Amino acid sequence: MDMTLAPMAPPTFSPRGHLLPEIWLGVFNQLPRQNIRDVTLTCHSFRHLAQPLLFRSLSFCPFLVDGQNNRVLPKREILERTMAKLQFCSSDRISHAIHTCKVFSRPTVGISVDSTD
Repeated sequence: MDMTLAPMAPPTFSPRGHLLPEIWLGVFNQLPRQNIRDVTLTCHSFRHLAQPLLFRSLSFCPFLVDGQNNRVLPKREILERTMAKLQFCSSDRISHAIHTCKVFSRPTVGISVDSTD
């Protein structure tokens, strides 16, 4: 009599279980911001649901203000990173979650303007 057993497949785990995404979203909506970040790292499904909650309020600083109250653009790398953030936040996946957007200037001390940028 052959007593060998076929190997068992690992159990499948669905983080959403039998709860609807709307229920998970309601739970995530009650969490503090740091916990929402942790949730987005759990799995793809949770990231898709919870990530927009991280962008309820956005703040952008598109330019700097020097001591003479002149507007100065930041270095090219910072400007490109800001533009990438704006593009990401305007995507269909994120934009619906944004409630407020603040655009402000940042005063600087001892700024030097690089004319090559």
